[in-house]
Formats: sequence, structure tokens, C-alpha cells
Amino acid sequence: MNSLMAFVVIVGVLAVIVNWSRIQNWFQARAQRGGIQTRLQKSAQSEANRRSARPQPVENRTLQQARLRYEAYLKEVTSLSVEQAKQRAEAALMNSRFWRCTPADGKAHRLEREFNRSLRDLFSRWSLVEEAGGTLRISLAEAAAYTWPLHDALAFGADADRKKRYLKIGSDSDGNPVVICPPEETLYVVYGTQSSSEKMWAADYPSIYHWLLVKQFLMEQ
Repeated sequence: MNSLMAFVVIVGVLAVIVNWSRIQNWFQARAQRGGIQTRLQKSAQSEANRRSARPQPVENRTLQQARLRYEAYLKEVTSLSVEQAKQRAEAALMNSRFWRCTPADGKAHRLEREFNRSLRDLFSRWSLVEEAGGTLRISLAEAAAYTWPLHDALAFGADADRKKRYLKIGSDSDGNPVVICPPEETLYVVYGTQSSSEKMWAADYPSIYHWLLVKQFLMEQ
């Protein structure tokens, strides 16, 4: 029995020696395949990292820069006094590239006593201010009482008081009502009036002159 076992061991050792080169080649092939797979994984991970680190598309950066410029300008304009805004707006309205202004005819308007100071000053010079080639307009002839929407249209945190008297004096380039609440100087643009009242909201500006300056800025972009 011992002789048989010794013989089997010897035969096994000889088989390993004879086939050693084949065994080495098999292990090397497995190692190479594993190495290739690892390199592919690393390459895929590297590509994913490069994609995540890529800069934003040019369009996104452009829109972001435009938004930042607008926010900076809005902050600057709203910090102006009414008189300062008036001087800048009246100069801007002289630019026929953006505005068409119809001189006032001197006729009194039935609601003139209800206009705030800024509106009286504006209509003393022009009876109609409109965007050249657009639909934005401030019109003396169209001035009329305005009923605030049933659903509160929030004006950046200010609650609408339906007991107050509002006057519509025109519309913006999208047809949204431009409204004042005499004798306050504040001007409101009421959005969403052409859809559900629950989606209505209002933006407010310190005066009509501030609003005109903001519109001028947007036209120039």
C-alpha cells in the first residue's frame, strides 16, 4: 500500500513538472484578464469624474449672469428716491428706439384728482407712453377704476386691501394690468389675471418711474 501511494505521489509531481509552463500561462492569463477589467473600471470611473467636473454649458452661465445683472440693477433702481427715478426715467423716455410718447393735450381727465403725484407729473407731459414695437402702454385715456382680483394677489408680501380704490393705468408687454392705489406712489403689475385667480400675484415698484426704468433695462438686454 505504501508503495502504491508513493507511486501516485511521484506520478503527480512529474505531471506538475511536465505541465508547469501551461499552469503558469493559465495563471498569467487570469491575472491579465483581471487587470484589463480593473483598468476598464478605472477608466469608466475616471470618465464619470470628468463629466461631473465639467463646467456648466455656456447657455446656463449666460442666463445666470443675466439674472445676476438684473437683480443688481433692480436693487440699484429701487434704492432711488422718486425724484431721482423721475429724472432718469424722463431721460430714458426720450430714446425713440424703445419708447413712443404722445404729448399731453392739456385736457383734464375725470380721474385726475385721484392720480398720485408721479402719475400727474407724467400725464402733464405725455398722455400716452408706449413701448416702440411692443404692447406695453401707460395711457391717460385708458385710466379707469380697477377691481382687485377676488383672490389676494400678493405684492411681495404686502396684503391687498380690497377696501382701497385702485386705478388701472395701462398694461405691460404681456397684457398684465398696471395698477396704482392713490394717493400711494407704489405701482403694481398684476400677473395671472388671464388664468385661474388662485395663480394671481403682483409685483410692486416704488413708483411708475422705477417701473419704467426696469422695463427700459429689460428692453436693452
